[in-house]
Amino acid sequence: MSAQQKELKTYTFEFNRPRRDDYRGIRRRLEAAGLEVDKLPHKTLLRLRRNPDKIPWPDFRRLLVGAVDPRRGSFVLNSLSTGRAWVMSNTGNRAGELVDVED
Repeated sequence: MSAQQKELKTYTFEFNRPRRDDYRGIRRRLEAAGLEVDKLPHKTLLRLRRNPDKIPWPDFRRLLVGAVDPRRGSFVLNSLSTGRAWVMSNTGNRAGELVDVED
C-alpha cells in the first residue's frame, strides 16, 4: 500500500433528495471535486475516499451539503476510518448542519 493510500479517509455516504433529483450526477460532481467515489449496490449509497491534504474537512463538508437539495435534502455520513457518524438534514431547526451521532 502506497503512502498516499494510507492517508486517504474512507466514508460511506447515503443521501436523499440530491440537488435537481440527479442521482447519477451527484457522483460525477463529487468526482470532479477530487474525491474517489465508488457506487455501492444501493441507489443512494456511495463510498467516498478523501485525501485530507487536498480536500480539508470544512471543504469536504460544504461539498456534501451542497450536493443535496437545499430544501429537503439529507444524508448520513459514516467514517470507516474512525467509526464516527454524522447526519445532515435541510429540514428542521438545524438545516445544513452536520450533527454528530453519539452512541
